[in-house]
Amino acid sequence: MLATNLNVVAAAPTRNLPVIAGTAVGGVVWAGLALVTGGVLASLLCHVTWTTLMLAWPPPAVARVAGSRGGDDDLDDGTGGDADDAGTAE
Repeated sequence: MLATNLNVVAAAPTRNLPVIAGTAVGGVVWAGLALVTGGVLASLLCHVTWTTLMLAWPPPAVARVAGSRGGDDDLDDGTGGDADDAGTAE
């Protein structure tokens, strides 16, 4: 439980409640798995699976925020056209 508490304290400066709550819940679940199974393999596999799923298919709110920070597609050159086709004939 010490590791869970340390992780929550480390996540607190983000002031992001879902991250803090996820850290707390995940820590309790993974600690419980370690206690029930008598080892850390189940916790490790669960954590890797969860992380992989969140990276591959983030929750919609996270995907929206990440998409709004994207690259050239969001640039506006003020010409009314796409920044990608600047200088090309229509």
